[in-house]
Amino acid sequence: FYFEQDGKWIFQYKWVDFNGTETIGETIPLFLDKSPPDITINKKIQNLRRRIVFTANANDDHSEIERVEFWVDGKQEANITSGDYEYIFTWEKGEDPEIYDVKAIAYNKAGLPNEDNSSTTPLSYPNTHTLLNIILQKIQTINLFLFQLLESIIFVPFSK
Repeated sequence: FYFEQDGKWIFQYKWVDFNGTETIGETIPLFLDKSPPDITINKKIQNLRRRIVFTANANDDHSEIERVEFWVDGKQEANITSGDYEYIFTWEKGEDPEIYDVKAIAYNKAGLPNEDNSSTTPLSYPNTHTLLNIILQKIQTINLFLFQLLESIIFVPFSK
């Protein structure tokens, strides 16, 4: 027997003895899953609480999800086997999160993995110092514009 297509198959056998008596065997369900699960990872940054919540959406059309692992910089940080596939990354007060690579790997009941490392985009987002610099630059740009505007108004030559 050769099953090529993923999905549920029913296997039933029968045999005939030398006297022509047929015997039908039991029905055995077979599940074939050669396809890895689907997984996507999302992140929600919660600056005030100093944490980032990573949520993995994992599913498999032919078998269930066995587990989802979360990895940060090549180190496994969580192994979730049921419920919401969620990992919370936190940092200490006074420090800003640096650049981290985060990925999630889903395994189905057939043992096939698939990963989403779309969140390996670094966790870098403007920290407090960077935000202040951005604000100051915007203020300087506005001040320069206002100064140039006032300068053009003040030094406009009057015609007689």
